[in-house]
Amino acid sequence: MSLRHDHLPPARRRPGCPGQYGQQHWTDGCRCQVDSALTHEFIRSLATIGWPLREQGRLLGCRYGRNFRSLGRDRIELGTAVRVGWLYARLWDIPGPSPRTVTVAARLGWEAPDPVVVGRLVAGIPCPRTPADRDQAIRVLLASGRLPMTAIAARVRTGNHIVRAVHQRGGWEPAPADPPAVLAS
Repeated sequence: MSLRHDHLPPARRRPGCPGQYGQQHWTDGCRCQVDSALTHEFIRSLATIGWPLREQGRLLGCRYGRNFRSLGRDRIELGTAVRVGWLYARLWDIPGPSPRTVTVAARLGWEAPDPVVVGRLVAGIPCPRTPADRDQAIRVLLASGRLPMTAIAARVRTGNHIVRAVHQRGGWEPAPADPPAVLAS
């Protein structure tokens, strides 16, 4: 399959997204592929607290929730990763409607951050934690934008390299002032 758009009229030609070359992605969306590991972590975390995959798909705007197949892929579109990040930012500390999903996720060994532990870590209170708790506390502190990475590492009591790794892996940003209509429901 050719990536060129020579067969299209000049008004409809669109070259490759500059995001593929380390620049800013198109603001109206692009189809660039990104690593899906963090998206998988977010999806599994939500399932662990009771959000079925079908419901997550519905909230993301997938038709009937059936087309939500991100867990089976190594790379996904950037737009999907961003939407899952927004959904995770909205629901990570809200229990879902399905106890069955919690049971299945536990059987599969999936884990989710504990909101109480994350709150304590964000406040700088030392407590036993899992890597999921630590990473979520780092994401919350990074999203607040108030502390430098070294202060976040000190508050969560971890190394600077861990904070940098979580930051580089990406994650959810503070919710935009105008979230997509699908997430506002």
